[in-house]
Amino acid sequence: MQITVKRAPADNQGPNIIDHLLTSDVVGVARCRGEIDYHSTDRDEPNCNCPKHDFIETGTIARVGDRYGLWAGMVRWCQLTVTISGDHYAANMSLNIEREV
Repeated sequence: MQITVKRAPADNQGPNIIDHLLTSDVVGVARCRGEIDYHSTDRDEPNCNCPKHDFIETGTIARVGDRYGLWAGMVRWCQLTVTISGDHYAANMSLNIEREV
């Protein structure tokens, strides 16, 4: 299957999409539209640190308040770090959140 999509200004050539699950034209066009939309928007993936929270599932929407204001984005990954020093411990959570800018 070969699908060529042209949109103005058409100056950004994306990679070829090779996927054995693309078995019909309808599915191929939908996948191509998704790829074009994903790569044509301005996205940012900042890493955020915060005190320990309950488990945050990837794919959920998180609201973040920082020095620039409030914004929301989709959690791409979450990491919990625990530091133990004698009788004391500290737990810190790191998040990678995808947002449109």
